[in-house]
Amino acid sequence: MHVAIVAASAPSHMHPHLAVVRELVRRGHRVSYVVGHHLAHLAAETGADVVGCTSVLPGAPGVTGWPEDLGAVPDWVRVEDFVPQVAVLHRADAFVTHAGMGSCTEALWCGVPTVAVPQAVDQFGNAEQLAAIGVGVHLASDPPSPDDLRTALLGVAGDPDVRYRLDAISAELRRDGGPNHAADTVEDVATGTW
Repeated sequence: MHVAIVAASAPSHMHPHLAVVRELVRRGHRVSYVVGHHLAHLAAETGADVVGCTSVLPGAPGVTGWPEDLGAVPDWVRVEDFVPQVAVLHRADAFVTHAGMGSCTEALWCGVPTVAVPQAVDQFGNAEQLAAIGVGVHLASDPPSPDDLRTALLGVAGDPDVRYRLDAISAELRRDGGPNHAADTVEDVATGTW
């Protein structure tokens, strides 16, 4: 089977499915992965055939405005082009997120409570769902006030009911989901058995 993936050239959009790509390649499938040249190394590590392209997303080579637009930041703030989000989440007590699907999935997988500040498209519905299932807070004001943000962070990080729900959801995802299950689903859809 040949699977083609056209990915948004942003690490947060790529990381949630790279393990699935790796599993499909391990199973002997050909995977062609189209992504910005500057992130091609992430896809190449999966064994996929990488097709590099030019990206116009912020942070891509030749795209200006970030981090220059940030201005001066306090000494205790560290600005990076990229951090491995899942590795950071494994050490986090709470997660302020835009509530993109990848970030929501990773927070649930890692069992980290969220404070969602959505910006566009599906993020508003995702933020509402995180709040509805009791694993996070949706801050609708853009931007939220420092007091609102502090209250939300301390609230979700210290709430034993949130912790209980996250532990249950994370365990369920790890038991029933993951890259192997996702690769099975890709194969089933491709062969018409799903």
